[in-house]
Amino acid sequence: MPLHPEIAAYLAAQQARQGTAKPTLAELRQGLAATVPPLHARPTVAQVEDRVVPGAAGDIPIRVYTPWGPPPYGLFVFFHGGGWTTGNLETHDVNCRQIVRASGWRVIAVDYRLAPEHPYPAALDDCFTVAEWAAHHVQELQGVPGQLAVGGPSAGGNLAAAVALKARDTGAFTISKQVLLYPATDLDMRHRDRYPSRLAYGQGYGLNLYGERSHPYLRTPEDALDPYVSPMQASDLRGLPSALILTAEYDPLCDEGEAYAFRLVEAGVHVEVKRFLGTIHGFMFHFSELPDYEEGFRLVGAFLRK
Repeated sequence: MPLHPEIAAYLAAQQARQGTAKPTLAELRQGLAATVPPLHARPTVAQVEDRVVPGAAGDIPIRVYTPWGPPPYGLFVFFHGGGWTTGNLETHDVNCRQIVRASGWRVIAVDYRLAPEHPYPAALDDCFTVAEWAAHHVQELQGVPGQLAVGGPSAGGNLAAAVALKARDTGAFTISKQVLLYPATDLDMRHRDRYPSRLAYGQGYGLNLYGERSHPYLRTPEDALDPYVSPMQASDLRGLPSALILTAEYDPLCDEGEAYAFRLVEAGVHVEVKRFLGTIHGFMFHFSELPDYEEGFRLVGAFLRK
């Protein structure tokens, strides 16, 4: 399916502004921060509270979103996107509010440490710590026992899949569902033809891969072979929580997201997967006026409520 005209216009404008030069990390962080709408323009929820969770490296900031309606609530621990190097509680505030409104669940957003200042496993450690804290504070959070989900977009989807793997492996707590929105599932860049979508859409479609052999999230290239970095590298996916995986046709990460969905199904995990046609990576972040944006959050809400 051709690119949606509004998305094609967005990409053309982005290309005109940016040219072929790779933006600096400071420019990427400033650009993402500039997308945050004013508070009065964001979806409303019953309550938003900033808190901290104790972590091994210090307090981890979190933001707790409460839906309208009485407790108890399902608990959804949300990890923001941004390539492990950008993003914070503010940049994905609207996404969290949309999930709350679509699902009726309480959302707990995590402000995990970013690379390259804090490479792997810092982000995973922070995300796992908050998910474990939520699992052990269900009563305080007015949660429903047994309804703890993790999820997020892009790098957040990667972190959610890794948290689910680590929770299964350690037995520290139980996750009931994982929501992976256009996730990165394989950071091994040695075999770029493994996923044709990387070659087809790795330049000019909003998420530019620039041909890196490694990533600032990694301490060394060998980290990409760690299943908690690249869930596709896990040898056994049995016993993982049910998954919702949404992908985009013109996303370089499309094939690896769907490949992970297929492997989960092979392992006996219940999976719901949908590819959104005519759209790009981050379509549930940038394009609130398009039907796919609303449909994506509708699917997340329906999956959580099942």
